[in-house]
Amino acid sequence: MAKVKSLDGVFIRTKKDGITKTLLTKEQCTEVGQKSNVRNLGLRILHHNVQSIYNKKNEITLVLSVDRMHINVLCLMEHWLSEDQLKVVYIDDFNLVSKYCRTTSLLGDSCIYVNNKIQSKEVSWFNNLGSDNVFEISVIKLLEFNTILACIYRSLESDFYDFLNKLEELIVKIYSKGKYLILCGDWNVNFLHMNGKLQDLQKFLLMSNLINVIESPTRITSHSKSLTDVVIINNSKEKRLVEVLDMGYSDHLAQYVCMKAFQKQEGPKMVYNRQFTNTNMDYFKYLMWDEKWSKTMESYEPNNSFMLFMNTFIYYFNIAFPIKKN
Repeated sequence: MAKVKSLDGVFIRTKKDGITKTLLTKEQCTEVGQKSNVRNLGLRILHHNVQSIYNKKNEITLVLSVDRMHINVLCLMEHWLSEDQLKVVYIDDFNLVSKYCRTTSLLGDSCIYVNNKIQSKEVSWFNNLGSDNVFEISVIKLLEFNTILACIYRSLESDFYDFLNKLEELIVKIYSKGKYLILCGDWNVNFLHMNGKLQDLQKFLLMSNLINVIESPTRITSHSKSLTDVVIINNSKEKRLVEVLDMGYSDHLAQYVCMKAFQKQEGPKMVYNRQFTNTNMDYFKYLMWDEKWSKTMESYEPNNSFMLFMNTFIYYFNIAFPIKKN
């Protein structure tokens, strides 16, 4: 794995095994910036499982100094420091806005640094959700963009369904506040290997109108590939840029995601809801009855059949019970 050496040699982008491997040169960063016009995409997030921030600070600072990527939010997994230790880790032009530090064991943790030109604050609503190993959450509000950003680490040995219950509570509360949502983290659920846990997680994300925009492996060894590091956003057709990058200082690949900033709306607050009238319910029943379901029944793989069913169900659900402004 290549090493970060100097500002003029921070990213060299190559393709191998479907991964954009990176050691950032100025020329290549200019290419990323030009092809996506990233400055016009207000939120530019770098998410990375660094496996100790203490001995990676110089490399991280170097990456952030490459202004052609214009990173303004830094989400880090497994910083491995106590609260007192993390407080004295300074990153130029960035503020430590939120952090989770374990109290019962070592390793793990999460934190969020934000460029000092971006207005943000820690969100205290979710302090009671934090739990060592299960739900190690850092969460901030991006004040200009009406957006909540939550960074969550889950250890492999923890109770997955405890994690899922906490995730549901988090999402429901954020939606009740009328905020846009961005989730990132290392959840130790391999999105490349379908099983019951992944199926339950994907079903929940689908019902919440959320998608994971990371589609290629985030950790590669000589004998395996996995995708456990995620960036999950509201499912929309808004322009975005997604890159998976090898920074050279961790065995996890980083995720660089740029997206449109959701500007805060001024004026009267709008309330969104669905109308579950008898007429709408009868219409939904008719749509489900009228569907032939042939594609669902053709698949020999139960998981594929289930996902086809859920996609059809959600499609008709949104037709019969559309979200309306009040």
